Amino acid sequence: MLKLIRFFFCSLVIYLPLSCGNPKDAKLPIGDNLAGPRFLAKVPTASPNFPKKNGVDNRELFFLVNTNNANKYQTGSIQVYDREDLLKPLITKEIPNFASTLDVVHNKYVVVIFQREGDDGASQMQVLEYTFDATTNTPRIDLKKTFELTRSKDERAIGDEQKMPLQAISSILHSNSLLFSCRRGELLALDVTDLDADKWKAPVHVRSYGGNVARQAMVVKDDFLLLFPAASELRTQVSIGSYEYDKEEAFAGAESSPVFKEGVPESKSQSGESLKESTSYYQLAVYDLKQGPQFKNLDQVYVGETFWLHFPLEGSVPAADKKYLRTNFLRAKPAGATNPDDFYLTHRNAKAQGADEHEILKLTVEDLSDFRTHLGGESTKKADEQAKFNFLGKLKVEQKPVFKVKDEEKALLGNPPKQYMFYDFEVLTGPKFLVLSYKNTANYYALLQGDGASVSTHYEANSITKSSWGLLVFPSNNYVTIQNGYKNEATIRTDKLTP
Repeated sequence: MLKLIRFFFCSLVIYLPLSCGNPKDAKLPIGDNLAGPRFLAKVPTASPNFPKKNGVDNRELFFLVNTNNANKYQTGSIQVYDREDLLKPLITKEIPNFASTLDVVHNKYVVVIFQREGDDGASQMQVLEYTFDATTNTPRIDLKKTFELTRSKDERAIGDEQKMPLQAISSILHSNSLLFSCRRGELLALDVTDLDADKWKAPVHVRSYGGNVARQAMVVKDDFLLLFPAASELRTQVSIGSYEYDKEEAFAGAESSPVFKEGVPESKSQSGESLKESTSYYQLAVYDLKQGPQFKNLDQVYVGETFWLHFPLEGSVPAADKKYLRTNFLRAKPAGATNPDDFYLTHRNAKAQGADEHEILKLTVEDLSDFRTHLGGESTKKADEQAKFNFLGKLKVEQKPVFKVKDEEKALLGNPPKQYMFYDFEVLTGPKFLVLSYKNTANYYALLQGDGASVSTHYEANSITKSSWGLLVFPSNNYVTIQNGYKNEATIRTDKLTP
């Protein structure tokens, strides 16, 4: 079974750069080579002894993580580059293969999660400290701590599930917490309150929301983590290759189900008990960051932490007696420090019939203090006796997308139809958006820029060797991305954006 899962993962390069080779075949040191580079992050100018240029903190430095997903080398690596000189990294530090997340903490630590070599090897986390020599301006990277990622012993897992590694697919840093959403619906929390990483303890497995749902799009507001759903690629063989889509549906059972005040979708009305074991791909999960980092099974929290996600959008407004259920959210970004209540979400508005639409939605999350008060009042009750909070009333989604493109249904001039998947984006002034689209199943890749009124194409390609992965935009309006990041012989590309 594990071999089957591994084979399936290898066909899904967009989700996680796992190896499709044999670890024993890796013979060469990675050196300064690029090998399956996936993750980019800016080196904060607030970092200690950040090197100046002409006396100003304006050097555009960034981290790059090589996953070594083709197993050509002995290890992966993390590198530091200067955007103005991409021929050679300032430093290369070897790390294990198969990195899946990259985060910068306290302006001096880099946290990387990776999966160990082998199908059933436990995933690990490395905390690396980076410093700059004040005299030479050269960076140094040292391993600070290593943690093994383990499941909670209190998890009621089925069969071999307890043996499955925790594979992080998305992360978000907020205040004193670094959160990781995992492939099978698990949530990990790392307490980074202390400024000294030597005092950090291992990340805690705090939730398991179920493997049917991928939750890569995450938002934090008022110390609550909101995890938006998408149908996971880990679903049954019957569902492989198909996509769940947004749908209009009536809700049933409100009278007979005091727990679910608005009822449940008709298609779920006969299987409400299953929601205690695995969330639906139409449910928002909400985790309170102020609670102690301890594991709770879903049947203990499903009333207070899971909510049916439905709202109208331009072109898909439900009838008066129905609701429009939403899924397929892949990325989320804050609108900026001046608008702390606003966020942007990438959304694939998949259709049961017709071409899919791909959009960025503007989300406003209202003050959640009364939700916290509600949770406190219900905390002493058993889950089935708790009152349901109208959490959707706190979310306002603009019906008109702030960015939108539509799949082509037919090929034009002999070229394959253009089909999209937004897996990364940056918010520009305006606001406008720079969006990387990577749809390997349609062999179409593009870098797009625009807003709700118009979208232009920076480049497009029909070969994975010309695709791009990872995206950074600096204050100078220069961007960085990686071409051919899926394998070896990748290149780092940079260019300046035009208004």
